[in-house]
Amino acid sequence: LTVSDSRPGRVVFTVDSDTSHIAHWLDWKEFRFELREHKPGQTHVRWMARYDRRLDPSWDFGPWQRYAVRLAGAYIIDTLATPQGQRQGKRHG
Repeated sequence: LTVSDSRPGRVVFTVDSDTSHIAHWLDWKEFRFELREHKPGQTHVRWMARYDRRLDPSWDFGPWQRYAVRLAGAYIIDTLATPQGQRQGKRHG
């Protein structure tokens, strides 16, 4: 991942490459994160992933791919955007 845009309350990661198994199913493009303070010490995170689906039909593979995208977004939040020791908040996908 490369940070392609960063400003207060927003960060965009562009996907440079993916050699994982999921690359057979999805062609990642970017992840966008918007951050806003909810109350002192708590941040509301809204995120969006752009990708191309590589498997058809969508009615069969779409739900599994959306599930994988939610897991990837949660992983990015946990590893790149959450300070150490504070990774216990709620996640909504």
